[in-house]
Amino acid sequence: MLADLTVNAALLVALSTLYGLLGQFRKDRETRFKVLAGVLFGGMAVAAMNLPFRYEAGIIYDGRSIILALAGLFGGATTSAVSVAIAGAWRAYQGGVGVWAGLSTVVACSLVGLAFRRTHRNRPDTISALSLYGLGLASHAAMLASQLLLPWPEAGVVISRIWLPVLLIFPAATFLIGILLRNEERRIHLERELWESRENYRITFNSIGDAVIATGGTGSIVHMNPVAGFLTGLKPHEAIGAPLDEVFRIVNEETRAEVEEPRGSCAARGAGGGFGESHRPSFARRARDTHCRQRGGWPAGLPTFTTTCST
Repeated sequence: MLADLTVNAALLVALSTLYGLLGQFRKDRETRFKVLAGVLFGGMAVAAMNLPFRYEAGIIYDGRSIILALAGLFGGATTSAVSVAIAGAWRAYQGGVGVWAGLSTVVACSLVGLAFRRTHRNRPDTISALSLYGLGLASHAAMLASQLLLPWPEAGVVISRIWLPVLLIFPAATFLIGILLRNEERRIHLERELWESRENYRITFNSIGDAVIATGGTGSIVHMNPVAGFLTGLKPHEAIGAPLDEVFRIVNEETRAEVEEPRGSCAARGAGGGFGESHRPSFARRARDTHCRQRGGWPAGLPTFTTTCST
């Protein structure tokens, strides 16, 4: 029995990989993700029930308790409801004298997982390793208590035979898989924060009233806001990757001599660069000149170009 339970628990480690693949549906589609996660957890529970340890006809033990407890913790109410419906329907279909104990296990382990999620304020990525092991103990204590629904006196005999291997193996398996899922939750959470940060940057960058062109270390344009696009005659996405001096060509308004663009001077000196007070610069694009100034360098009313460079 010990070997059968160990193999059953080890097979469930694959759950974390499949859960990670669902992360692509999470951004802006939280409800769809929760439903799909419920189908995943429910399907894995069914797979576990098809690889059981058979105590006797109609009485089986498997890894569904691990899966459904983790479904409640990491998926929440929607995921848990879907997985319970799938796993419960399959256990009812299997029938046998242990059907009520099996259905009770399905529901009880899910409720334990939801309780732990509530305790951690719906943030399973913050759960500690000790709490994950506590989840394993609590859910499998509930699983053992569900065996009281077996016919008597068989229930007492069953519990006396399985309680030790169950409490030795299944909480440890819950802990292991929980760590993998928690790490996946943290990765998804960090990706979401990064995406939100980029969105905030994009909105702020595009809302600036000045023309802003940002370049990388090689002098190629990496960002250009709509104001700069309007004044250069290019759409921002058309300028991405182009050398700055092809898009932003500066000439002296009086002499028409080409002026070094600010990025070149700042890269050469390793400090901030500008046009200098001796220049009244313009830049030419599509047969028209546009006066431009460095911020603070020329009177208000002329277009402002702010260039940034990085190395």
